[in-house]
Amino acid sequence: YEKALEAMAVNLEMERNNTSDTSNVVLGKLMETYLFFDNWIDKSHSSVSTKKFQQFMEDKLFVCIIHNGVAADRGLNGKYYLLEYNDWNIDNDYEVSFVSTSSAAQTSNKTITLMKDDNIVSHTFSEQKIGVEYRIEYIEQGQKQHIKDLYQTWKKHSKQ
Repeated sequence: YEKALEAMAVNLEMERNNTSDTSNVVLGKLMETYLFFDNWIDKSHSSVSTKKFQQFMEDKLFVCIIHNGVAADRGLNGKYYLLEYNDWNIDNDYEVSFVSTSSAAQTSNKTITLMKDDNIVSHTFSEQKIGVEYRIEYIEQGQKQHIKDLYQTWKKHSKQ
């Protein structure tokens, strides 16, 4: 797994140098790498895999793209940072598998918390398909912590 991840990282850097952080090829390779980590952690449960995964996630964040469907019917549109999806959240993005969480929610209610332009919204959906595309993207240095801080403040105030 470690050797494969090293090769994937080199390939990803080459793609980033030849295109951009937002090219479909780079975004696809980011998701492939995330899924590979998810599989490694699931099989090994080692501290090495968790530590490397934590390092991988430092400058990345899940986003949602919404253009149509049930989510759009509720007024959501465009690109949002994903803060919560049932048991998964931005604070444990390297501890809890987003893939397992989203797979388990295929047949149950989905509570999703999103942020766009520093505004946070939360919705619960009972529908199986809600019209949301999930992907992982690079994020600027310090921006992830800013988003986490806003999320923590929102969580504190929403529970009062």
